[in-house]
Amino acid sequence: MSDSDPAVLWTQLILLLSSLALGGGLVYGQAPSRATPKKARTAADYEIRTLKELAENKAEGDSLGNMAETMRVYSNILPSRVRVTYAGSTRPWPQIKKETLRQWARLYAGFPEGYTRPYETEMLFIEDGKEHWLAVRTDSLPLIKKALQRNDIVDLSLIRVGTAKSPSEWELVLLVESFQKVK
Repeated sequence: MSDSDPAVLWTQLILLLSSLALGGGLVYGQAPSRATPKKARTAADYEIRTLKELAENKAEGDSLGNMAETMRVYSNILPSRVRVTYAGSTRPWPQIKKETLRQWARLYAGFPEGYTRPYETEMLFIEDGKEHWLAVRTDSLPLIKKALQRNDIVDLSLIRVGTAKSPSEWELVLLVESFQKVK
């Protein structure tokens, strides 16, 4: 058999296509997974922003949506420190926001349960007269309710994982990681 033999050429083509299909990410220099090594965030990682700025930063080239066009997830979580007013209300976290977090965690964190289980509740905060429902860790709820009273000013450290379409509008999916009452 020579290199010009159709059987050899066919075998080489199959091997090439197989390697592209199985390891193409590596062949083209792309990571096989979007999940990246994690490190604990420090206070310095959180940039001072407003919720309005987070909403305006669409990062279209850095986001993925679903076919039903009901959610978008962002690879750039924009760790932020925002100053808001605590409104004192809670509600169960809507299913569409839970699913947005699940999809984000599946794509970028590599461990969905580690992110989805701790978040079951939203708390209402106000920034410049606009209401925002933000996901709060279940284990933080008693601490927040004990430390804060309605209309207290609070600094929240949070991350943005995506947006979800509610019946009336697109809402940010933000995870509160820590809080501090402003004195």
